[in-house]
Amino acid sequence: MATTNGDANTATSAQHSRLNSPVEPSANGPPFLTTRRFSTFAKETILPSFRRTIKGAVLPPGTKGYEESLLVYNGAIQPRPVVVVRPYDSEDVAQVVRICRRFGLTMSVKSGGATGYGISGQVVVDLAKTMNSVWVVTEGGDKPVVRFDGGCRVADIDEATCRRGFITPLATYQGVGAGSVLGGGLGYVGRKWGLSVDNLVEAEVVTADGKVLVANEKQNQDLFWALRGAGSNFGVVTSVVSRLHKQRTCYSGVVIYPMESVYAAKLILGRWSEAIGYGAREEMSTSAKLGCDVNGSPLVMLSFCYSGPEDDAKQLIHPFMSSLPYVPVMNSLRTRDYIQQQRNTTQYIPAAGYRYGIRGEHLTQLTPEVISFLAEAILHLPQDATRSVIDVVLLGGAITKVDEDATAWVHRKAAYEVTMIGTWEEEEQDVENKKWLDETLARLKQFSFGPPPNSQDVPAAEMATVAEKVYGSNLNRLRALKKKYDPTNFFRFNLNIEPEGGAVPDEEATEAILGAQVAEVFSPSSIEARPAQ
Repeated sequence: MATTNGDANTATSAQHSRLNSPVEPSANGPPFLTTRRFSTFAKETILPSFRRTIKGAVLPPGTKGYEESLLVYNGAIQPRPVVVVRPYDSEDVAQVVRICRRFGLTMSVKSGGATGYGISGQVVVDLAKTMNSVWVVTEGGDKPVVRFDGGCRVADIDEATCRRGFITPLATYQGVGAGSVLGGGLGYVGRKWGLSVDNLVEAEVVTADGKVLVANEKQNQDLFWALRGAGSNFGVVTSVVSRLHKQRTCYSGVVIYPMESVYAAKLILGRWSEAIGYGAREEMSTSAKLGCDVNGSPLVMLSFCYSGPEDDAKQLIHPFMSSLPYVPVMNSLRTRDYIQQQRNTTQYIPAAGYRYGIRGEHLTQLTPEVISFLAEAILHLPQDATRSVIDVVLLGGAITKVDEDATAWVHRKAAYEVTMIGTWEEEEQDVENKKWLDETLARLKQFSFGPPPNSQDVPAAEMATVAEKVYGSNLNRLRALKKKYDPTNFFRFNLNIEPEGGAVPDEEATEAILGAQVAEVFSPSSIEARPAQ
């Protein structure tokens, strides 16, 4: 193929610098870049490069679909990228990576929109609109599996598998995207069937050099290891194959008690952890949420999901409930289809558009002291933040049967995962609510040993410290693999792992890694002209 040499598509160092300028909103319409010169460069060079080589939709500001692709769960995040790309397939994603590397653009990937990381780049790849298919294979292979695209939501996967009488372990909230699988994936059947990463069979991933790789136990094994717990650091996962388990129903529901005092919380959670704790049957998954009802009154909401006979579940739950001197204000426990249990969780999650902050830690035990200060935190929420919750999830079971170094997800010996989700409406409340989150987290750290990968809003100055605690003893291996697969830290909008020895300057990596491949992408003879979209 012919190659270009100094043609109009080649960016100079000065242009690389301008490409990293932020985008500022305009009061009169679509946002404009900080310099008119870069705006012209983007319009005349960058956008045509995308349009000539991308089969999917290319959406600059002001075009239909641009704003829709930027909708995320957290209303505090309002990005203005240079362009949104809705790829047709994994090769489109690879082309986006090559073009971004060519012109020094930052890139991020949106799946379900549950975090802000996916829309933080100058170029946003929106998988949700075009790469969202699910295939269920229950015959013809050694074991039943489900293959799903990177743009699927948990709801899409649940609907396809559960109606056939199978499940694969996924997050409890159906609104999150397939990307949640890469961070661990703790759900209602985690103690029975393991985490999402424990059920991963294969992944198709676009790496920082613009290649499409398949990672599994036989191909690219080191990458497959890293994807299972730290995946977003190593590329764009465009499809996943996960193991299926035969299960259609569960005994599940919520039991809600008024939290009249710290003492009440200590009594309820103390007996809950004693009766249905770390050593409970693997079939039992459970969590305790501390929060408020619609009137702002504090409550304790216990969730149960038993993957086994109803009578066995009752033998665990009913003696515990009978031991409490309180009458529940709600009890929805019954045998139901697993898909209904997944759907029911949505009603307890505030609607998209609120402002959010998330902090979390792992515990080896749930002591009365920990319960006390968590209850006090809920009893002293900031004003108008009564949608905030503290979620205490029981771990153990099948999760502990996997060695800590078998995947990148390291906290196998943790007994509980505690997550604080701050929820509020107005920007003016940011400082007060983030202070509440940070102060609660600081107290929790006295008893914990490391956060889960779903921590958000991590300041850049603290990223290395948080990553060290999240990835623990696996961090050095992950940093070495980051150097191998992403030496420039191109994929950095995540709970970031710095490459071993530090990130290589992007211009050097472009020349070393892409080489003639980049020139071929922009060669007039190697591309098929397509009309502007």
